[in-house]
Amino acid sequence: MSPFFPLDPFLHGQGPPIPPRSF
Repeated sequence: MSPFFPLDPFLHGQGPPIPPRSF
């Protein structure tokens, strides 16, 4: 997992409703 997306709900299913960042 990328350390740049620790709060990405699309990857972890939790965190703030932020849009998916570009990989």
